[in-house]
Amino acid sequence: MNDPLATTAKVFKRVTLDDIYSAIDEVKTRQEESSRYLNQRIDIIGQRVDNLGTRIDSLSAQLNQKIDSQIGQVRQEIGQLNQRFDTVMQMLMELNKQMVNINK
Repeated sequence: MNDPLATTAKVFKRVTLDDIYSAIDEVKTRQEESSRYLNQRIDIIGQRVDNLGTRIDSLSAQLNQKIDSQIGQVRQEIGQLNQRFDTVMQMLMELNKQMVNINK
């Protein structure tokens, strides 16, 4: 004594559950694919950031070397100017001595 209505309800219930399970599996699969894709993108972006950091470090080191070189040159020029200044001061002191001797 099979009730055709009950059998039909069981078939619909079974089809509906199969559809739900299938949809859940599909969503899981898509979610896993999306996660893999996003993780790959994150890795690529991380690598790019690391490369930029390396590049910035390199440029910073080059800039520091140039600055140190420029500072060295300026110090050298200041030293040369100090020597010239000392020479001029000695010459002025000699001239002053000569002027004092002439005026005596």
